[in-house]
Amino acid sequence: IAIAKAAVTRYHELPLWNPFDCAGIPMWDHPEGITSSPIFWVTLPFSTTVTMILWHISHAAVGFIGMWLLARRELKLSESGTFIAAVLWTFATCHTTQYAGAHEALISFYNAPLLLFLWRRGEHSWDAAVGCGLVLAWMAYDGATYPLPHSLVMLGLESLTRLWPPKRALRVIAAGALVGVVAFTVSAARILPLAAQLGSHTRVMEYPDVDHVTLATLRDMYMTRTASYLSHFPEQQYVIGEYLTYIGWLGVLLAFFGLMLTASELSWLLVLAFLLLLLMMGHFAKWAPWTLLRNVPPFTSMRVSARFRLLLMMPVALWIALATERAPQMIARWFPRWAKSAKAVLVGCALLVAGDAAG
Repeated sequence: IAIAKAAVTRYHELPLWNPFDCAGIPMWDHPEGITSSPIFWVTLPFSTTVTMILWHISHAAVGFIGMWLLARRELKLSESGTFIAAVLWTFATCHTTQYAGAHEALISFYNAPLLLFLWRRGEHSWDAAVGCGLVLAWMAYDGATYPLPHSLVMLGLESLTRLWPPKRALRVIAAGALVGVVAFTVSAARILPLAAQLGSHTRVMEYPDVDHVTLATLRDMYMTRTASYLSHFPEQQYVIGEYLTYIGWLGVLLAFFGLMLTASELSWLLVLAFLLLLLMMGHFAKWAPWTLLRNVPPFTSMRVSARFRLLLMMPVALWIALATERAPQMIARWFPRWAKSAKAVLVGCALLVAGDAAG
């Protein structure tokens, strides 16, 4: 960041090349370079430290707003339920452990709720489809080498739930075409140099990706509250920060409760979460989705299937919020006098889960 700022402010050049890394490496067309991001250009007058602070705050803010829109307008949650979902997503442990350190370029995973909201609205709104394309283009400039293709897979999986009847499938395909045109044309100044770079260089994989998230690891991911970043879960090849998604036993119970209460009502969310879970589980079989996806560019140069947990946190946060909405409604049918008390208790529990995870 400091080198890019010097290139622009002192030498009046675009930040195309970093001469101080090894024998020099590309900067603008570096797959995870963040110095083409609009946020970088807005922060030109500030120091590198201030730039990184604003980088994290701005993405977290977009994550909060995106989840607010998804929960409030798409799922029709109350303000309390919407707030719970937005806070759970924004301050989730998985985001903290993934982006704090060497993975600032992965922070565009925060955009997932906004992308999902615009993508679902794009079926009936050209404005939303254009907005979805613009968010994808922004991610390209953000250096979102992992978040961008992972998010596209997520949107593709969600589309599978809207392919019937055929008329609806045609609307989804038309929206997808518009999203693709907008995303490509707006991000071409970044995508085309990046494609040339990836086409002429093969990423050296120091060791094979054989990761398999076992059921024991799955339990540890959501239940382990305190751990050293450089430690490992048993039988896993990457550091613990690549897996940690702590929500605690109370969060797990609320998420499961919300899932059960809305399984039929929001079947699309359940299907999406199940497919993301299968991808997150890694190489558990020859037919495992992650094993098959690793044969498709650009996933041939990627690893760590557990990063799909960052997208899976979205339905988990929504289910916890939904538990605070649907359970009181169910109680009101048989015990009307207890409905408000149950609502207060569940909202309090959900906020404890969010605060505990943030802590």
